[in-house]
Amino acid sequence: MSLKSLEKLEGLAGNRYAAVLIAAKWARKLNEKRLKEQEQLVDEEEKAKNPSDKVMLKALDELLQGKITFDYPKE
Repeated sequence: MSLKSLEKLEGLAGNRYAAVLIAAKWARKLNEKRLKEQEQLVDEEEKAKNPSDKVMLKALDELLQGKITFDYPKE
């Protein structure tokens, strides 16, 4: 990940640590969805044809693209 991307993440979430937490939560949801889809695949050959992407990288990319919305909890 480039320095420019890190700076953009900091701007989106306030700081890079909050951005990583947001992306990690989204990655968990993406992974759950991916696992459910894999369970529905019947053949092992079909599973081999459908390689899994790195969900954390996908989540970070979606956060950088603005596809993920989030709110901070109120105190």
